Amino acid sequence: MRWLSVVSIWIGLASTGAPCLRAATVAITAPQVAAAAEEAGMPVSAQQVGFLSQVVATLENPELMAVRADLWGNSQAMVLMRCRNSGQCIPFYVALKWPDAAAAAQALRNSNLPSGITGSAVNLRPAVQASHPAEPAVVRRGDAATLVIEGERMRMELPVICMQDGGVGARIRVMSADRKKNYVAEVVSPKFLKLGM
Repeated sequence: MRWLSVVSIWIGLASTGAPCLRAATVAITAPQVAAAAEEAGMPVSAQQVGFLSQVVATLENPELMAVRADLWGNSQAMVLMRCRNSGQCIPFYVALKWPDAAAAAQALRNSNLPSGITGSAVNLRPAVQASHPAEPAVVRRGDAATLVIEGERMRMELPVICMQDGGVGARIRVMSADRKKNYVAEVVSPKFLKLGM
């Protein structure tokens, strides 16, 4: 009988929308990301913003900030974003796209964000190269592994598939097991990778 009253209380609270049971989620938009990128010294339009997955916050118009930007490919950057109040959203990556490699490199150089940008635009390589090439590869392309995503108040583990070889400390591309999302992660061991926050 006691379990019935507990279930009744839970159903009653859920129907009233008690904040402790469910948090409202509002989609973060490309214009919001573009504004945060501009604040970091990388003026972009909303059309240049590409989401890797749907990103939500607990309230409308959270204050976003860019944390890190790395050149990825010839004309885009992978930018780590987060809410200034970490309780409003989990950190996430977006892709910013430019018409050519020179424009992308210039935008990253003008920003006040840490990045892997060095050398001239002609010699730039994607940031998703092994950061410690001397380290022997402990993961191989096609290997199954676990991606650990940690923030101040949360920890998630996702099954992923490695898309590149990499040694400990290398940053490689990985794909979710359902093949719907891509991430850039640091190799920690043969079975674990972490997403830097």
